Amino acid sequence: MIRYLGVLALVFGVAGTAPAQSGLRISTSAGSLVPMLPLVSVNDGQNPDVELQSAPAVGLELGFAARSWVTVYGGLTYASPRLVLSGAVESRPADGQSVRTNLLIPTAGVQLSRQLGATSVRPSLRLGLGVKSYTFDLYDQDDRVGNLTGDLGLGISAGDGPVSMTAEARWLPSTFSARSLPIRAMGGTGQDQNDWIFQLGFRFRP
Repeated sequence: MIRYLGVLALVFGVAGTAPAQSGLRISTSAGSLVPMLPLVSVNDGQNPDVELQSAPAVGLELGFAARSWVTVYGGLTYASPRLVLSGAVESRPADGQSVRTNLLIPTAGVQLSRQLGATSVRPSLRLGLGVKSYTFDLYDQDDRVGNLTGDLGLGISAGDGPVSMTAEARWLPSTFSARSLPIRAMGGTGQDQNDWIFQLGFRFRP
């Protein structure tokens, strides 16, 4: 994660020395959250892992063009995946049962993009950081659990007018500890999370 911070500091430094150009961007998106690793990996030879299922995801983002190829952004993504329980959840040994999870992901960073020749197509690179904020529907517990996440992505947009279409694949690496669940569960601390968001959307230039 320190490497992500270093890259962001460098890019923000370059953007900060550039002459300001007005250019508000409002982006909306819809897609899918796809967790690639268990939320809690048990590895005890008896119980299955505690996993988040894939779920629809929606997002809203505001951006400002610091340069023609640099946009500073801040956004919020929401998903409601199901958490599949196992015997590793010691106070609720219910293999295969699932409960609802609310996941909010506020992020901020920069997007770098260049127009391809005379076309309206612009590939983009996203470099950002944020927080994964979980609320688990377990025993009426409503405490939020937050973990730092990267927000890295590759995308493409098309359109020169006030509205353009976007498509993007975002990688959100983070960690999660079993003790962060609102009920007791077996599992280690600082386990890697490898979540992806695949999204389509529209970008508006007011």
